[in-house]
Amino acid sequence: MLLLANAYLTSRPTPGLAQPLLDALSERTRQSASLGKLVGEDVVIVARSTARRSLSTGLGIGSRLPAYCSALGRVLLASLPPAEAERRVRAMDRPALTRTTIHDVDGVLEQVARCRSEGWIGADGELELGVRSMAVPVFDRTGATVAGLSISVRAERMSMPEFRDAFWCS
Repeated sequence: MLLLANAYLTSRPTPGLAQPLLDALSERTRQSASLGKLVGEDVVIVARSTARRSLSTGLGIGSRLPAYCSALGRVLLASLPPAEAERRVRAMDRPALTRTTIHDVDGVLEQVARCRSEGWIGADGELELGVRSMAVPVFDRTGATVAGLSISVRAERMSMPEFRDAFWCS
């Protein structure tokens, strides 16, 4: 099943178009770069690249991340109409995966709204302690969000403000 799913995902246009860009981003930043799509309550990783010195374990094509506490998930929830995003957040299980996980409905919706207004979102140790990530939406020619793009860094490498300053251009 995994081989079949991997063949399907890698044959899709978005991952094929994104892979060279993910590879270049990962090489240039020396961080992991992932492309994800919202599927139900989760984000499914559809393309990924890891630099030699970056995070390299755990995530691969087909991996699922909970949308409520991952940067990729929040950026994709922010692409939905606000009422739809709220409906989805209220319906999903939202356990605290770490001591820093924002998992209450109001907190998650606040993060999603912040992403809508700022154009990006971060997650600092919410999915896994010691891992920071930032995500932005990926748009098609019509301006519709088709995926989310994230980079991740180990917390000991840089603080969240340093991470944001190094990789976010407003």
